[in-house]
Amino acid sequence: MDSKTEIKKHFLHLQFNAPSLWDYALHSIVGSSIKGNFTPTSFSEKACLAPPYFIPKRNTRAHMWSSEFRTNSVYFKPRRVRSIRKRFHRFLPALVVSGPLEGRSGVALKWSIDAVHLDKEETSVVFRLRYRTTTSATIYQVFFTKTLRLDCAIRIRNRSGRIHSGHLPRTHGCHLTFPQPSPRNALLVELHKLNVPCSSGYIRFAPNTPTICGKLEQIPLQSRRYLYQSSSKPELELHGRPTFAAIYRLVDHCHDVLLTARNGSFDVGPTVKLICSYKIHLPYGNRVALRLQMGTKPNENSNVVHEESKVFCKGMELTLQDGDSRWKHCSQPGDPLRSVQIISEGNSIRLNVSILAKKNSSAMWLKVWWMDKPMEDMVGNCEFSWIASGDFCVSAIRDIKKTWRQAEAECVKLGGHLASLADEHQQQILDQLLSHAPGSHEDDVYWIGATDSVHEGEFRWSDGLPFSYAHWFPGWRKHASQPNDDGTSGQDCVEVRRAMPPRPAHPTFLWNDRSCREHNYFVCERPGANGK
Repeated sequence: MDSKTEIKKHFLHLQFNAPSLWDYALHSIVGSSIKGNFTPTSFSEKACLAPPYFIPKRNTRAHMWSSEFRTNSVYFKPRRVRSIRKRFHRFLPALVVSGPLEGRSGVALKWSIDAVHLDKEETSVVFRLRYRTTTSATIYQVFFTKTLRLDCAIRIRNRSGRIHSGHLPRTHGCHLTFPQPSPRNALLVELHKLNVPCSSGYIRFAPNTPTICGKLEQIPLQSRRYLYQSSSKPELELHGRPTFAAIYRLVDHCHDVLLTARNGSFDVGPTVKLICSYKIHLPYGNRVALRLQMGTKPNENSNVVHEESKVFCKGMELTLQDGDSRWKHCSQPGDPLRSVQIISEGNSIRLNVSILAKKNSSAMWLKVWWMDKPMEDMVGNCEFSWIASGDFCVSAIRDIKKTWRQAEAECVKLGGHLASLADEHQQQILDQLLSHAPGSHEDDVYWIGATDSVHEGEFRWSDGLPFSYAHWFPGWRKHASQPNDDGTSGQDCVEVRRAMPPRPAHPTFLWNDRSCREHNYFVCERPGANGK
């Protein structure tokens, strides 16, 4: 394994007391071989100085007893440990324990086994105890069985490396815990291999994130990776038996940060080494008005960012990506204070910051402010995060997924209903709204206001408008077109989606009838300032 891990152990405390106990031999059997380690619970359990009075017989078929069981391995083998003040003994665990009690009236041991050594989810462990008493020469033998339920929990020690399904025990679930990053760092986990049917298992990066299943090529690139900040618990959940491989590493705390607030600001530095990436993504219909300030000397205003240069930047390098346009600027220690102002073409802009200054140079610093700049022809008189569509304002609600009826009730609270579409123009507005929504993926699914729950096959809008336009999924060979509810499957509500597996994502959001109990994002409408 490339990374050091701590595999979850099963522990049992064993104790047997008898005033007349003379000597004993104890071992555990898992499956058909001896497994598990015994360790003393106190220093009363120490290494035997004399050979055991009896040893398990040699059996070439069942258990291969080697000569080591006749010497050190049948005792708690002491190891001398040096310290600054004194020398003391630490006793190593043993597969088999045996020996006289030397006047003691009982034995207390701790037994443990690594979960990775168990090949089933539920395993029985057989303990075999043989002993003699001071009042009889008879050798007594006792068997007792303990059933262990295999729960997989692995703690990874290294801060970077690779982990895959071959490192895990064969269980139907596991939790992988990574090292907690410091406030200056974040932990990036990226899936590089995945194959698990959605009906039998999945992977989840965090409790509030969607599950991931299927094949890797079917998963959007954004969904294959997850960034754990210092405030979150870096734990990966595995359900079923997914075949997977993932790479994890520490990155700077400002790696791939998504900012969706209407306005705000942030600082980078002061530091001499840092690599950051910020994406400011506002709702569709709003440009990003950006102001940057960097430098250390008297103020010098500029509205121009230097064109991309092939010269290596020995200070702070800024790269701005605005759609297909890209600009680069280099700020070096001692440069004058400079203010740069930019207005994006679309509703998002990416800022990459790379600081690679010398250790003895001045620390580099950057201050960033942003605010929204509405595009009047799209927003009209609608509020922030809403755009005009006919007589209505529409908005994509992505805070939480809801059933169709819950989504309709939420839209009513906002002063409207689930969105209705009257023509091709409104369909195009919907496509642009959802495709450019902050944090959107090509596999996102949204509820709209159409339903045939009253009369099967007669679709109606929840706002009461006539159902005069549709944009159903057309279907392909061996796959029926939509709507395809036969009246018994309960597909009475309409969702819009681009991804219709196994085909690639469609350029527009197609309509599909679905069970109203499914949980989706949703699109709300409410009357505009000039609406009726």
